[in-house]
Amino acid sequence: MMPGFFDNKVVWITGASSGIGEALAKEFAQQGAKLILSARNENELNRVKESCNTAPENVYILPLDLSLSTDIQPKSLWAMARWERIDYLINNAGIASRGQVVKTEMDVFRKVMETNFFGSIALTKEVLPSMLSKKMGHIVVVSSMAGKLGSPLLSTYSSSKHALHGFFDTLRTEVRKAGIYITIVVPGFINTPILVNAMDEKGEVTGKNLKINENGMSSEKCARKIIQAIKRKKQEALISGWGKLTVYTHRFFPALFYRMVSNHPIKKLRRILPIFFKN
Repeated sequence: MMPGFFDNKVVWITGASSGIGEALAKEFAQQGAKLILSARNENELNRVKESCNTAPENVYILPLDLSLSTDIQPKSLWAMARWERIDYLINNAGIASRGQVVKTEMDVFRKVMETNFFGSIALTKEVLPSMLSKKMGHIVVVSSMAGKLGSPLLSTYSSSKHALHGFFDTLRTEVRKAGIYITIVVPGFINTPILVNAMDEKGEVTGKNLKINENGMSSEKCARKIIQAIKRKKQEALISGWGKLTVYTHRFFPALFYRMVSNHPIKKLRRILPIFFKN
């Protein structure tokens, strides 16, 4: 294999068993990285490992449940011991929930926040001291358009992603002169299993996808765009054909934005602004 941009770099990816995380693992492997792959499902992690175009010894499988706070420190020690450093930490793991605020149980809010927000923060805090001592490192956070905007039925997921923006924007200001980069990735609709695995208002798995997600950007294309953003050391990267328009509408015309979202649920926006949904 020809040396790539990430040749011999150590990349730790959470949520690596499917979707964007799996696609990122394959892309990083093609560019020469040594991989640490984490998720809850060890069998799926081994499947991803076998599909990566790299030597088996370059992929370390490390099962991890970010919702278990007692799991994070020991697993971080194992990860650091493997190659004695983490060059890139990709905080990609996350769970989703759909439901009205009034009907959603508090345990659902807590579970989503524990995985999406507290888990990513705890993992970052474990890796950060080593990066600071070496004066180098890159932390990537896979957020969502839901982390920039509010839309119906996504209060739990949106809250957790908004919180990530606040934390990592702040962290960026603290490590700016320490040789550490922070990139927040903001994907739009991506064809992944996240909605199929999403919880409902009671915490039960819905098992349902949405057409707008099925017709979204492929995980592979999304991963390539994320890696380009990492290479360019971008502070924030909108991975969506329509994302910038939506963000600007929300920022400069908030009344119009919320009227559109309230009157036309997000799954109907393709018919309103079809040109901006091209991926």
